[in-house]
Amino acid sequence: DAIEKWAGEMLDPDLFVFPSASIVRHDFRFPGNLQGQLEQVPGIEEVQPVRSARIPFRGRPAMLVVSNYNVAEKRWHLTPLAGDPRTMYRQVAQGQGFMVSENLANLQQIRLGDVLELNTPTGTLRKPVVGIIRDFEDMLGSIFIERKTYIESFRDDTVDVFRVYVTSGASIPEVRKEIYARVGREQRLFVSLNKDVR
Repeated sequence: DAIEKWAGEMLDPDLFVFPSASIVRHDFRFPGNLQGQLEQVPGIEEVQPVRSARIPFRGRPAMLVVSNYNVAEKRWHLTPLAGDPRTMYRQVAQGQGFMVSENLANLQQIRLGDVLELNTPTGTLRKPVVGIIRDFEDMLGSIFIERKTYIESFRDDTVDVFRVYVTSGASIPEVRKEIYARVGREQRLFVSLNKDVR
């Protein structure tokens, strides 16, 4: 039941744009500026970039889930296990804290308000935990970080997947064709329907 609920809330975009035919490989990535090209495709309402980067954390691997959390606040409706759902996404979006997954919190004994330290190419990044959510993307746990904060600290603006929301009334198959026609001519990409990703 928990997995079904998570999938229903997290896998909500109409289309997913991947750099590889495999949705779980992270060795191919898009340049960050591809977002602007996708946003120019007719019928697209919103494009959400996501980067999943594995990093060492307290002697074990963890996944950084990088996105624009001001957008996530509107789209995600996860009930937090700890934290205020009205403010935690905004705090992450403003670079004031991290959210973490329930499994990471359990494995590493992390509680709301704890300050996490991440080693980055620009130095140690310290921020408090402002929310704990249930997430099944990675078995060892995830840390959710704002894209701007990640780019500044890790010097990496690449993207693993673009989550695409189509405008009301637009044909999803037609928008998919337009992405291939307008963006796919110069950039290798794979556009998957929601049902196929699920």
